[in-house]
Amino acid sequence: ARQEMGTCESPIPLSPGTVSGSTTRGEDANTGSCERSDAKEIVYELDVTQRQRVILEVEAHFDSVLYIRKEACSDADAEVDCNDDAPNGGRNRSRIEHVLEPGKYFVFVDGYNQEAGSYKLTLTTSDVVSLLDMCRRGRALAAGVATSGTTSGNPDDAEASCGGGAQGADAAWRMELPSRSRVRVVEHSDDVNPVVHVRRSCTDEQSEVACGEPSGIPGDAAVTGVFEAGSYTVFADARERDSAGGYSLLLETAPPDGTGIAGDGCGDALPLGLPAIVAGDTFAARDDIAGAC
Repeated sequence: ARQEMGTCESPIPLSPGTVSGSTTRGEDANTGSCERSDAKEIVYELDVTQRQRVILEVEAHFDSVLYIRKEACSDADAEVDCNDDAPNGGRNRSRIEHVLEPGKYFVFVDGYNQEAGSYKLTLTTSDVVSLLDMCRRGRALAAGVATSGTTSGNPDDAEASCGGGAQGADAAWRMELPSRSRVRVVEHSDDVNPVVHVRRSCTDEQSEVACGEPSGIPGDAAVTGVFEAGSYTVFADARERDSAGGYSLLLETAPPDGTGIAGDGCGDALPLGLPAIVAGDTFAARDDIAGAC
């Protein structure tokens, strides 16, 4: 018997634009990881010929669920992404934004529980630069100058050893150190949970030399240490998957032994009254006194 269009055996070709359909004529053979259900689904086939940012949006007359699989249509383990309720969209909307590598993908319009009905599916695509190109275009950080940017529209190309792997969108910056230096880099963001990490080689995750995530001040992630002279890549990144937004980066440098600050030694110890709460910063302090522990 001839298979109905909109199944894994006979998916509907999908191209940029808006298409209309109804899941009432579909089959109940698949379910997404974000909302398991017994509802019927319609399956589309999307052929990606070059690296692209893909935005899929469903506007339905029922509680919709949207998910994508790569290469293997009927294999739940091949899922790339899944969304039930789109952010700020309500139960009748689903949205996925993802950077896809070249290949064959299957897009499923499904429903929560046993809900089904008519819908509109919109596909928007745009080209995305490779990590190598992003590295080549990375601007240099100037010591002592806060630099602002946004990761919106960027892919998640650079993973990290901290911050849950740094699964958010990222941006690459160059850090040039003419001599061995004490270094501190702080990423601040009010939009994402920041993760800042540093590599010696931009495209090689094994070359990571430092990684930082918020520990004391919410919205601030920092790396500190003594770095050898050379060129580095600093990534402004985020913890949560697919998160993106505005950020600032501040690079500070000092000689490896410090430059000295007020209260740096016994001779200029700062007065401390009781009770008292004081704030300070030891970044530029000299390392000339040690404790027993």
